Amino acid sequence: MAEDIGIYLSMYDKMSPTLKTISNNTKAFDKNLQDLEKQCKAYENRQSSLVGEMAELKKSLVESKQRVSEATKAWEKNKDALAQNNLKSAIQEQETLNQKIKDTESLLRQGRSAITGYADDLRKTKNADISGLTKGLVTAGIGNMISGSLGGAASAYLSSAIGEPTARMVSSVLSSAISGAAMGYALGPAGMAIGGALGAASGLLSGGTQIFAAEDDALKTYVQEQVQAGKEQRATELTSGSTIAGGRESTRMAFNKLLGGAETAGEYLKEVQRLAVDTNYTYDEITGYTKKLLNSFQSGTVLDILEELSDATAGLSLNSADVDMFVAGLNRMTTTGKATREYLNYFDDRGLDTSAALSAYLGKDKSAISGLVTGGKVSGQQAVEAIREYIRTQYGGLSVDLASTYDAMVDNLGDTMDNINAALGDAYNQSSKKGIGEDLEAYGGALGEAMEAMNGIIGEGKGIAQNLDRQYEREAMSALVLGEQTTVYGAKEAADLQDMHEKYTSLVEQYQTATDEDKAVLAAQIEGLKSTAVSMAESAYNASDVAVGIKDVGLDLIEAIRDNTAALGIDAYGKAYQEEQEQSKGIAAAENNQFARATGLADAAGVDYMAYRQVANAGLIAGDPHLLSLGSSHAFGLDRVPRDNFPALLHEGERVLTASQARTADQGFGSVLVDKLADTLVIREESDIEKIAAALARKLQRSSGLAVPV
Repeated sequence: MAEDIGIYLSMYDKMSPTLKTISNNTKAFDKNLQDLEKQCKAYENRQSSLVGEMAELKKSLVESKQRVSEATKAWEKNKDALAQNNLKSAIQEQETLNQKIKDTESLLRQGRSAITGYADDLRKTKNADISGLTKGLVTAGIGNMISGSLGGAASAYLSSAIGEPTARMVSSVLSSAISGAAMGYALGPAGMAIGGALGAASGLLSGGTQIFAAEDDALKTYVQEQVQAGKEQRATELTSGSTIAGGRESTRMAFNKLLGGAETAGEYLKEVQRLAVDTNYTYDEITGYTKKLLNSFQSGTVLDILEELSDATAGLSLNSADVDMFVAGLNRMTTTGKATREYLNYFDDRGLDTSAALSAYLGKDKSAISGLVTGGKVSGQQAVEAIREYIRTQYGGLSVDLASTYDAMVDNLGDTMDNINAALGDAYNQSSKKGIGEDLEAYGGALGEAMEAMNGIIGEGKGIAQNLDRQYEREAMSALVLGEQTTVYGAKEAADLQDMHEKYTSLVEQYQTATDEDKAVLAAQIEGLKSTAVSMAESAYNASDVAVGIKDVGLDLIEAIRDNTAALGIDAYGKAYQEEQEQSKGIAAAENNQFARATGLADAAGVDYMAYRQVANAGLIAGDPHLLSLGSSHAFGLDRVPRDNFPALLHEGERVLTASQARTADQGFGSVLVDKLADTLVIREESDIEKIAAALARKLQRSSGLAVPV
């Protein structure tokens, strides 16, 4: 803050010559107006552009949602890799569009805030001191003019130096202080000092309010964005999880058959999930390789082979197509029992030296391997074992190193999140099957047939309405260009179209012999006639009984929905309303809740801390010291509780009097509380009086802490 004040004082010194040349303020005032108007116009143009971009983005989002829906249906129908990839791409596109929409909305909010600020500055600048000048308050008017000039300069300079809205608060203090000093000029130096102080206080309050409003808007925007982002994230997780779980359910059914039972398949697929997270493979890649390898290897061996191939992938920089070829080579040599040069080339062509592998495994010289292979002296099983042993020796453990790279960690994190989302999707899918089954049963029977008939009627009606719309435009064009009679237009419209045809014919004739310059004008006039005819067709259709009837149906629908919802009561729409209201709350609501939790006060008790805080701000004027200490400690007492529901912090050992007890104390009867001895005192003998007095004395002593002789 000291730096801000230093900037303010420096700026004030720089502006001091202005005080000596008041005549220049008018020019500065006009220029300030022009600059503000230009800045406001620039933001308005940017806003218009952003609105257009937002409209296009939302249109694209609607199309993207349709593509996600279609891709989901295709995936549910085909369950193949292409459909899955298409669905993932569609979901990614939708997420990208959602992010762009959020970014654009943020820019729009910033633009609105900027326009509001400029418009406010523009209004203040235009109104600054005009009323004082027109009323002839020369001295005050000059002060206001100076304050307006300095305030505008301060706002511009400080905005660049320390940013908004702090700059606006400092400039508000400056301009208000000068205005206040000018108003107190007639009372002499003392009046100017008092006026300047009050003006500065007013400017500080106004600037503080602006800062609070900016912070409040920031909090509201943040909460709204977080709520919306949370909803979108949950929806994406459910869609993605449902898709993954649906694919894995089909895979699980296939593996139940391949491995001979659900329990065995379940245990194997758990290992597949682990392997997907620990290696460069995806879940679907592992299950795909497994289906191929199970033709030649036992399930326990398959996972070992895949881990070995993962090491080879890290050492040889293989891709999924390369791994497919390795799997094919291992399968064919195991199935045929032969190690041919063709099969070995599956590995050699991708960087794995099969001659070195067989040399080490068979204990033969590397130069002899080729002859042994072509001579059929190497079996397929020997070649497979040699290759696996070579991979373990040369590349063993490299997949662990690969897993620590950035790209691999990102992929493995994706596999981990897929597993997490699949749990969500699987639970959702299993639960949804009941409703889907009931839908299939209902729509596959009488209900479906009846709805088909209903939709047939609706579709035919929409087509008829569109045909009528086309007919209006078609006949308008025919009347304009060909001069043909119409069947759907009334007498007045038909006559107008005939006049337009005659004008069109005349323009066409003129066009044939006109110069190039005249042709441009004549073409524009012809285009105007065309646009007029199209507009007439649209208006005529909208006024037709068909279009009016369709609009009436829409209005009836709105009314029916409103009446039905209202009849159901607040429960039908109350939560949506409540959510909107909660998102509209800001800093004040948060502080209110924090105070209530800290003091044990609940909103239901009628305590509104923020309302009291607003009253406390007014305490400066009201002169009520109690209003300035709301929520603070009263360890040294409080003369009087000023109102109902007054918040206070109490401490152990303190005592609170009732209103009646306080009045009794105020009337001079003391303030010591004594518990009653009994509802009824019975005196049976003279000694009872002394006993009662002694008991009363002991009560007084305990209540007051004083030594009372007995």
